[in-house]
Amino acid sequence: MSTQRKPQTSDERAAAYREHDEQLSKAWKADPEFGNVLNLAISIGVTKPLRDYVEAGKPVPNEQVLVGGESIPMHALVAELLCGLHQLHQQKRGRPHRVASKVPSAEQAERNAAWLVAFAQKDWRKRNARERVPRLETEEMIRAAIKEAAKAFGVPVSTINASNIRNVLKNRRVVVP
Repeated sequence: MSTQRKPQTSDERAAAYREHDEQLSKAWKADPEFGNVLNLAISIGVTKPLRDYVEAGKPVPNEQVLVGGESIPMHALVAELLCGLHQLHQQKRGRPHRVASKVPSAEQAERNAAWLVAFAQKDWRKRNARERVPRLETEEMIRAAIKEAAKAFGVPVSTINASNIRNVLKNRRVVVP
């Protein structure tokens, strides 16, 4: 036999709402500065003080708030108010991803030169039926690739570093099928 919960009376429901409101107000009473900047953001839509508060590294209370009849964490409300500032106090781990097109031209030229050398080495292996390309041949291929990449990317030859090209080739970051 299952037990059914008795429906709440209006007094019980009102008491529950009052208790919930008290919990919410504790978050703002604990830090009046946070309460003030949050009130500005919610009531009149001025989010700059809230953004400054968060960017200064000040803590956002770890409380639940009732928004539209739904209980959500305070940090989620703040993130929503700040339009996408999702990670308030969490630092991203690791290095940020680099976009290849935003890399300086000299680095793009080095990467391009590494590809040119990799293709030249593949061609040399095919022509000579050998697995390894002699160092002198590779050095000559690198010099030629540097000149061609510098011309293509419009950078001085001196800005392209041969050791960076060798590192790219050695670390197998450029693999020719």
